[in-house]
Amino acid sequence: MRDPLTVVTERYRKNRLNYRILFGVPTRCVRLDWQRKLQVFRPGDLFAYERWEGNRYGTQSWSIVVCRASKGGRSLTRLPGILPGVEVLVHAKARTQCERIFAWLDALKAVNRSPLSIPIRQWRAVQMALKTGADMPALAKISSC
Repeated sequence: MRDPLTVVTERYRKNRLNYRILFGVPTRCVRLDWQRKLQVFRPGDLFAYERWEGNRYGTQSWSIVVCRASKGGRSLTRLPGILPGVEVLVHAKARTQCERIFAWLDALKAVNRSPLSIPIRQWRAVQMALKTGADMPALAKISSC
């Protein structure tokens, strides 16, 4: 039996919501209409998914999830907008944590590193830094193995 593909919903409404892929290479993209599309990932693919919602009073909810597409035999976490589920590596909630993730991703780009080249153990170190409030892992210490 083959592992199922992971389907991620992207959606946009100006000043209301923005569900989007931050990084990752989907194998297929299906456009449903001008506001919605589906991104399809193979088992084991790494990607980041941002969910932002707001109203006339400002941001109401904001989260970023760095995850790996489902692979057979592993427990999966079900998240809104992602089917059937994923292995969560980093889950940033609220403004402070999301801004820390964006700053860290910008620092990666500054040193010409792709987030896809970061090993899984380093993503777990980023998660621990977010949860404990510690400094994010230094980019110089990130190995590419």
